[in-house]
Amino acid sequence: MFGNNRDDDYSSQLYIHNKSNQLQYELRSCKQKLDEILDIYNTALEKLWKNVNLHSIYSNTDKIKQSIDRHRSKFQILVQLAMPISLNEAVQRAKEVE
Repeated sequence: MFGNNRDDDYSSQLYIHNKSNQLQYELRSCKQKLDEILDIYNTALEKLWKNVNLHSIYSNTDKIKQSIDRHRSKFQILVQLAMPISLNEAVQRAKEVE
């Protein structure tokens, strides 16, 4: 009886670990598609950050860089030149360019 409880705990921990890895992979590979508008792209990023950031893994600076680096290339340089200090500022600059 005690063995099953330990197996259940291990299975739960393994599931959480695998789910976390899957979400981090999705976040790292999330890029704006050619026909995707910024609002949809940013909503997807925010959702992934929320799900992955259970242990405060991503700082605001990381989010800004990650967001800019995964924009379509025509937005990247113009947003980088603006040197945004917040994610909202980076998103607003990208929307102005869009």
